[in-house]
Amino acid sequence: MENREAALKEALRVSEKYILIAFLNKFSLLSIYRILKAAVSKSIYRKARFLTYSELLKLSRNLNVDGKYIRPILNRGTIRLAFGNFINEDLENLIPDNFPLPAFNLTIFQVKRI
Repeated sequence: MENREAALKEALRVSEKYILIAFLNKFSLLSIYRILKAAVSKSIYRKARFLTYSELLKLSRNLNVDGKYIRPILNRGTIRLAFGNFINEDLENLIPDNFPLPAFNLTIFQVKRI
């Protein structure tokens, strides 16, 4: 998305209870793989701007739309290791859930009113 803050504000504007955001972690092996692959071949990832959980939290702080704000209530990550065009789930199952650089993050924000 071109303007992350505007997108998050719109999500807050139309949400009543929760906002779920899923994204590729900027520093994951999968993101680095896709960035490098896009550098040498035509790919949608050439224009991608990846995100980290801390960057998402920074965007969400002080966000207020019509007296509503959000607070994170859950963040989970999963590792997806890219080998060609498939996912190696057996290898992934050996990696603990708290691995610091998950490929995909899912963050749930609760919508609150001031």
